[in-house]
Amino acid sequence: MDDSKSYLDKALFIWDDSSEKLVESMVHNPFGTKVTAVSYDNFLEEPAKYVKNINHVVVSGQMPVYTTMLGLADQNNFSLAFLPLKNQHRMIRSFGLSHDFKTNIQIALQKELQAIDNVYCNGQPMLFDGYIGRTPFLKWSKRKSGIIGFFNTLGRGIKQFLKINLIPIEIETASGRIIKTAASGIFLQHRIEGLISRFFAEKGSVWGRQDIR
Repeated sequence: MDDSKSYLDKALFIWDDSSEKLVESMVHNPFGTKVTAVSYDNFLEEPAKYVKNINHVVVSGQMPVYTTMLGLADQNNFSLAFLPLKNQHRMIRSFGLSHDFKTNIQIALQKELQAIDNVYCNGQPMLFDGYIGRTPFLKWSKRKSGIIGFFNTLGRGIKQFLKINLIPIEIETASGRIIKTAASGIFLQHRIEGLISRFFAEKGSVWGRQDIR
């Protein structure tokens, strides 16, 4: 345990069937944090009740669980930390987390939280990235490799370039300002390396809601 770090007095741990095996390790964590474990289904019934006296939530489960919890954190004013499963490599990579479970517990229960933007696309929290309209090359480039993949992506991209039209887009900033513009497409990527990406918190809430429609 890192003696230079301070840890939360209490926290909630939200789990689903895929992460139930982690409950014991969270409840009996070595950092002195009193952890109350609540199933994801029970939490969804009355989230406000569970965060009334505990405003920090650690969540682990299938990918849709994280997205839903982002929205609930915004609505119910609680801070949020992710505890990814071992096979959730994209989650670990995108949020700068560790492949070591114990290290991630330590990060999740630290008292010092840092904020990042919670980005919404068409009213839904965006966990990783999103595409609006036509974004030639960007959407497929990560999925194709080698010379065949290159020419496949090039051909599809050229076809989309020939069909590009501008579409109206509204961007709502954290302050509520509406920016009206137009674009052929937008690519949004929610990826920040390092400690700042590990927490969603400012005064106990997700900070900075950007809503793109």
